[in-house]
Amino acid sequence: LVNETVIKGFLNPMDTSDLPYDVLNWEVDPVSPFGYGVPYLVRSAQKVMNAAWRQLMDDAALSTGPQIVIDRSRVKPMDGKWEITGRKLWESLESGTDVRTVFSSVEFQNHSAQLEKIIELALRFTDLESAVPQMEQGEHANAPDTLGGMIIQQNSTNIVLSRLTKAFDDRITGPHIGRYVDWNMLYSTKEEIKGDFHVHPRGTSALLVRDMQNQALINLGQYMGNGVVAPFVNWEEWFKEALRAQKIDPTLIMKTDSQITALAAQPPQATPEQIRANSMLAVAQMRAKAQTDVAGAKVQGELAYVHTEQQIAQQNSQARQQERQDELQLAMLKYAHETKQNLEQVRADLAKVSMQETTKRQLAAASMQLQANESHSDRTHDLHLQAASDLQPIQ
Repeated sequence: LVNETVIKGFLNPMDTSDLPYDVLNWEVDPVSPFGYGVPYLVRSAQKVMNAAWRQLMDDAALSTGPQIVIDRSRVKPMDGKWEITGRKLWESLESGTDVRTVFSSVEFQNHSAQLEKIIELALRFTDLESAVPQMEQGEHANAPDTLGGMIIQQNSTNIVLSRLTKAFDDRITGPHIGRYVDWNMLYSTKEEIKGDFHVHPRGTSALLVRDMQNQALINLGQYMGNGVVAPFVNWEEWFKEALRAQKIDPTLIMKTDSQITALAAQPPQATPEQIRANSMLAVAQMRAKAQTDVAGAKVQGELAYVHTEQQIAQQNSQARQQERQDELQLAMLKYAHETKQNLEQVRADLAKVSMQETTKRQLAAASMQLQANESHSDRTHDLHLQAASDLQPIQ
């Protein structure tokens, strides 16, 4: 058939009497190979939607503004047009007319909220009758914010696509390839290709396995920092498989083997933690050096202060010694003047007196030493006598 024109008619060459056409229906019709599509399934909900939308527009037009009632026997417009406009002039036909009784307005109730609920109900019926939720159409109205919730909801919405994939396997892939197998079984002259074959389409299972692999790859990433499991995993291949699972070609974003080798040959760069630690170490060293310099300067200052104090004390001592010598010299001059002697005689007298005093001190010291020796000899003699008396036998 081409449209409605028959261009060829022939008997079915297959013994199975299968229809030599493969048709995928959204919904199967038991009396027609063409089935039902989404527009047919949602025809009732679409009628409700159209009717509610027309009523919503009509209601909005009627309730946009008030209805004005005018007593034409009591006023007339100055421009001759019975229309409500801004800054318009009206002429009163009766003296003392109260314009509030001439004009009155009537508000019509708005029913947009009720009509919107009808539209929302029609949308829900559309989702139920077509089995195509709005999330599959790109709408994420009530999608949860968490990653796990998003995955669960996405998997739930993929049930429809999985059903269609299974229908494609059952009504297109399986029967079509199965007819090739049947044809070869009946008419092929190659005996080696004949056998007991069955077609097993795996579109749905492949999708499910792929989704399970994606989840397994994502879960495997949590062991990257595990010291027990991580050494046994080739993380480069893991990353490539994770990219392929997300339909990304690894060669587009990953470095080549030569680039990776050249990068590995380079000295390792400091991590942010190492840079932070080195900075803290440098600061600590600077602080320690500054504290050492301050302590050294303080010690040097104290040493300089002590040295200065020592110099001052030495100078004071020398000054006092010079002062005593001056006083001695002055006393000698005064004594010489009083005794009518010259300075050399005074010095000779002083030397003689000094010699005499020295001799007296030496004699006193020798006498004290002699007495000490004699006292020591007496004590030694007494000890010997005591010892000898202790050694005499008892009569």
